[in-house]
Amino acid sequence: MKSTTLFGLALVAILLTLVTACDREEFEAEASATSPEAGQQAAPAGGSDKYAMRVDGADVAVDDQATVNLEILPGSDLKINLDYPWAFEFNEADGLELAQGKLRITDLDLTEDRAIIPVGVTAHEPGRHRVSGTGDFSVCNDDICEILRGEPVEFVVEAE
Repeated sequence: MKSTTLFGLALVAILLTLVTACDREEFEAEASATSPEAGQQAAPAGGSDKYAMRVDGADVAVDDQATVNLEILPGSDLKINLDYPWAFEFNEADGLELAQGKLRITDLDLTEDRAIIPVGVTAHEPGRHRVSGTGDFSVCNDDICEILRGEPVEFVVEAE
């Protein structure tokens, strides 16, 4: 009876290790997908089909002011909700200054097909600078309205 119990415990330990490894691989894949670089498109955390994000203008010259445009594209059969009070808040990265840490709907360029979030940056050091923040926004269709509050947003600025 004792060897059966030990065998069962060993089997449970092996299964837990395998599940943890699978979860870690999924987490790492999702984390890399939420940090688009210039011109790349990525799904948000969780692999949601509610929207995709693309980054344009993330290659900047050191000490020059530039605008990085984050573009949010609604998922299939969804549209940008123009009536929702969109807002984004970004954290400064080492060696990179943001012109404005908080952006509101009046700062954005919204159409039903896409949203452009212009983030003004000045890189003071060469290299890769990861900017993170959160967004409050919404995508809808005739049947459902998806409200995303505190949605993690992250992008990389390459300064030369």
